[in-house]
Amino acid sequence: MIDELTIFSTLEDIRGCSDDVLSSTIDSVQREVVIEYILELREQLRVAQLGPPIICQRGPDLPVLEEPPTVCPGPPELPILELDPDDAAAEKQAHRSRSSRGQIKFTAHFTNRTSGNVDLIWKDYEGKEVLVRQDIKPGVEHGECTYFTHPFLARDSETRKLRYFTYKGVGSRIFEGLNFNVAHDSSVQVTISEDEVVGNFV
Repeated sequence: MIDELTIFSTLEDIRGCSDDVLSSTIDSVQREVVIEYILELREQLRVAQLGPPIICQRGPDLPVLEEPPTVCPGPPELPILELDPDDAAAEKQAHRSRSSRGQIKFTAHFTNRTSGNVDLIWKDYEGKEVLVRQDIKPGVEHGECTYFTHPFLARDSETRKLRYFTYKGVGSRIFEGLNFNVAHDSSVQVTISEDEVVGNFV
């Protein structure tokens, strides 16, 4: 091994020389040691110029925020309509009723004889309730041209309870000309009442 004094002495002689000149100036034994030393000096010089490497320090771990679960509000609670057995049976019958195609026409004049407003409803060909006239006041009459096979309902405008239709002593919660034996092309007076009428019922 060559001591440091010999290396520094050799470096003074070859300062500023390229690697090719360096190879021809020193012998093969010194060349390897000197080149290795020069490379080390160059690395130290580069580090001195660039400064020490920057070490990024990790900050403190932040606490994990646990968000409360999102609860979607449900639909508002609707009041439960309590029906007595007769009302429940009438609702089932009204639900099943629907219009069918017909050609026999007549005109029905519905008069509200209840203590509150009523809505007149037609059951369409799919059995859906279609509002015909809303808020018929007590004592008010509404005329409707219809067919024998078109059923109607009357509901209290507030409570939605079914009311009774009465024609010539015959009462029902579903009014349909076919069931009330209405004459062809006639004009009939139909009463809407709260209570069942004494007589023959359909």
